[in-house]
Amino acid sequence: MPLESGWSEDKSLLDPFAGGGTIPIEAALYARRIPWFRFRSFLFEKSGIVPKDVTERVRGDLLAEVTEGKKINAKGIEKFEKHVKGAWKNARSAGVADTVVFEKGDATRLGEYGDVVVTNPPYGNRIANPRVVYDLYHDFAERAADVGIPTVTTITSRWKWMEDALREVGYRIEKSKFVLYGKLHTHLIRVVLE
Repeated sequence: MPLESGWSEDKSLLDPFAGGGTIPIEAALYARRIPWFRFRSFLFEKSGIVPKDVTERVRGDLLAEVTEGKKINAKGIEKFEKHVKGAWKNARSAGVADTVVFEKGDATRLGEYGDVVVTNPPYGNRIANPRVVYDLYHDFAERAADVGIPTVTTITSRWKWMEDALREVGYRIEKSKFVLYGKLHTHLIRVVLE
């Protein structure tokens, strides 16, 4: 998702709804060229469909590109301390805890932001009152516009709510595309402040 936002390694990235830290961690893994197979193996590797020597050569070539110590500016903010702790745990597991930052904060009270804001906010699928999420999206959009965040990229199953909230405060939708996120029907939305 960071690449869909226009983010590049020389830009700072902020995720104001960090949750488990996926977006900043993903950005750090990309910047360090850590390949997809570093943390798992895949059935096709054992199936014989791809010859073992080819798989090993590709793995070796990709691992040779890893730049372990590369630093980027990627930060996640999360309202709940247990999620901040979980994000740090995930960053350590991914081997990028030295280049990402997670801290407790409130997306509706942002005082700072990165060059690029990329986020996956709560969808409200598990709460009794979805109105809480509707209000959260509007409060976030209002604060983002107030502090002058130039671009926001988000993915949500409540895309209509997010699009409306962002439009109401002066953002123009550059991109809105359907994305199947697991079994959820979501939209990836990229907006710019006009």
